[in-house]
Amino acid sequence: MTRQDFVIKVAKINKILGELKYGIDIDTILDFSFLTPQLLMLAEWTADIQQYISQEPSPSLARQITSIGYTDEIKKYLAKHKEDITPTACVTLLIDSIKRLQSLFEICRQYQREEKGQYKDLVETLANEQVATLLQRAVDAGLLDNHFQPTPDTKTLQLRVIAFAVSSICKFPRIYVDFEKQWSHTTSYRISTTRKSLTTRTETSCMRRSGRTRKRSSGNRRA
Repeated sequence: MTRQDFVIKVAKINKILGELKYGIDIDTILDFSFLTPQLLMLAEWTADIQQYISQEPSPSLARQITSIGYTDEIKKYLAKHKEDITPTACVTLLIDSIKRLQSLFEICRQYQREEKGQYKDLVETLANEQVATLLQRAVDAGLLDNHFQPTPDTKTLQLRVIAFAVSSICKFPRIYVDFEKQWSHTTSYRISTTRKSLTTRTETSCMRRSGRTRKRSSGNRRA
């Protein structure tokens, strides 16, 4: 299974659980037999992503797994209506899938806690090797200190460019939110609202110029 397959299967699991949660909300599900095909796939996909994450541990994949929703609500519903729901193989399959997912959540949370321990200077959503490696470039450039906090001379616009660059590379859905949390104790400005007229093209241009400057500086030092 590829990483893309993993992402697709997580999305499909979310969709099935979302449909179940909707049925629970309107109180129309007591017979799960009509969902047998979906629940068979749910069990298969859950096993697949469990195997994949054990072989290819990744903070971003762990976050995707722990973001799967509705398992608690479905589990509570099954327990509440235990006497009313016909104990079919389909129901057993659903219960087993929910248990496996929740067990997988705990494995992923433990992995995230261990990963966080290595990057204690970063907020939880940024605490991984890829982000730390990218931010180290800003440390080397003198824009951040060794704790990944802005140095006194760093401008808010420069922080915005750093956040944009890292979020783009790591494909974060919210470009600035996590970095505002990261730097909340050292800057009173919201980087997401700094110079609203600044466009993505301008930020990209700033990043490229910054990269060229670092290369020239490195070349001068070697010379």
